[in-house]
Amino acid sequence: GLFTAAVAMLGQIAFGTAVGAVLAVLATVWMTGALHEDGLADFCDGFAHAHGRERTLEIMRDPRCGVYGVLAVVGAILTRVVCLYALLYALAPVALIVVLVAIAALSRGFAVAPMRSHDYARAGDDAARGARLSRPLSGGWFVTCALGALTPAVFGAMYLSPLVAVIIVAVMFCAQQLTARAFSARLGGYTGDCLGAVQQFTEVTGLLALVALSKHTLL
Repeated sequence: GLFTAAVAMLGQIAFGTAVGAVLAVLATVWMTGALHEDGLADFCDGFAHAHGRERTLEIMRDPRCGVYGVLAVVGAILTRVVCLYALLYALAPVALIVVLVAIAALSRGFAVAPMRSHDYARAGDDAARGARLSRPLSGGWFVTCALGALTPAVFGAMYLSPLVAVIIVAVMFCAQQLTARAFSARLGGYTGDCLGAVQQFTEVTGLLALVALSKHTLL
């Protein structure tokens, strides 16, 4: 979140708001190794059609990216760029840093949550790239992740308003629950790609909610 905000503000100063927003999102993708975008692409390819469980897992494992995966990643990046562009205009620098850190932390916290509440869908598959994810998240790690995800949101509530924080967390929670319901119903659990998709869906919905709130002068 700090990295995204720094690149966005420096890019805005050097090149203008639009270029700053684009550079910030691309820099963030580079920093994370496109880990979550890769999961989103595989998830959307696998769930795009009404396939059964095994066929869905097979498609998600395929390293090739289909049209649904491409469209999902392009759509997510474009939405993030446009939202960041709007927030650069709407928020003061400190407020921008606070909300971007909060969104980044919350989206990753929501992505980890299924490791506590769901089973690993590829359990017993030694060829699974994410086999290490099959270990359930222990109580200590879950508390650590929850604190890491929620602490920036608490600071955001203190700096902006508790109402804004509650709305953002609620919107992102709904996105996480809808995504988790989809992969739980189809696969009976999660995969690493599912976790990446959760992160992307929650981040995008959180940014959209922030833009909507700023449009109605609630930030």
